[in-house]
Amino acid sequence: MLMQRSPNPAAWNYRLAIEFDHVRAELRSPDRTDRLATTVSHWALPTDRYVPRVFLGHTLAELLDTPFDKLSATPSVGPRKLDVLIGVLRRAAEVVPKETSNGNGH
Repeated sequence: MLMQRSPNPAAWNYRLAIEFDHVRAELRSPDRTDRLATTVSHWALPTDRYVPRVFLGHTLAELLDTPFDKLSATPSVGPRKLDVLIGVLRRAAEVVPKETSNGNGH
């Protein structure tokens, strides 16, 4: 879900930074570390408009290790594209992990 655009760009950027930190914490939780080696393009859908192309080949770990200020300073990546990127990261965080086999084939 895209955030409502605030009339104040600084406030919107602050909200994006908070959301990025929240999603970062979720993806770094022990039950989701298997996703960190996948690329952003793995999680992006054809319907995701404005996904920053510059980040599509990066792994989730690379993005999560990058400070939000550096991501937001990337040329041609504004608040709208960051919002979409955070949505893709949120999707990666929310996917239910596959159940592991108990050794009996079940």
